[in-house]
Amino acid sequence: MTVVRLLMDARFARFLGTGVVNTGFGYGVFLLGLTLGLAPGLALALQFALGIPFNYMLHGRYVFGTRGVGRLPSYALAYLVLYGVNLLFLWALSEVMPAAIAQGLMLLPMAALSFLVLSRLMRRREG
Repeated sequence: MTVVRLLMDARFARFLGTGVVNTGFGYGVFLLGLTLGLAPGLALALQFALGIPFNYMLHGRYVFGTRGVGRLPSYALAYLVLYGVNLLFLWALSEVMPAAIAQGLMLLPMAALSFLVLSRLMRRREG
């Protein structure tokens, strides 16, 4: 999919809109965890643990038009993979900068990767 087609995709636009809400919620949880003294990896785990059900409801209903919780296990598994990718980059970047800044730099790349993974997982089955 070309960048122009992607930007014109209504589903992608809805994903971006919910992404602002999801990202604000998740990054807020991450920063709260750091403020409470959690190690960056644990703060990130808390962010993902609280974000999975919250994000699933927004993504499932508003972005991808799915109903119910039938895809929640697959969604959670996808988020665990995304967590692993995020954690690797967070650890690497935290060696040269504060964790809050490192995670802030990861917001856009992780949002793009999330869209690619979740759009394949959550698309409605035809027929």
